Amino acid sequence: MAMIAAMALALATAPVDAGTLAATGPARACLPEAGLRSIELVGGGRWLMVQGLGRQRWRSEMAAGCTLPKRPVIISRANISGQFCERDQIQVSDQITHLFLTQCAVGPFTPVDLPKGTRLDR
Repeated sequence: MAMIAAMALALATAPVDAGTLAATGPARACLPEAGLRSIELVGGGRWLMVQGLGRQRWRSEMAAGCTLPKRPVIISRANISGQFCERDQIQVSDQITHLFLTQCAVGPFTPVDLPKGTRLDR
């Protein structure tokens, strides 16, 4: 019985691939920067997750060739438009050494449902 409970707990906390999250509406080409709280690369750099105000979340599939090792990174971008848009470029650097790793193009932003307590595959 204890073994079954341990397996259920492991499954409940297993990381989820961002690509499997349910879309809650149509994709958007741009998001206003004023409402963005955080930007994070997940899935080895395959997905960009954007958190807006409240529980708003958007998923963006990164362009091919943007795969990264699963380690902490710094995401930066230069933009003066006030919008975060499809095809914008982000620069990715190592969080410890601050060395430049790659530059990637962002895809369209799809609103997704991220249930409370869900952990994403990094």
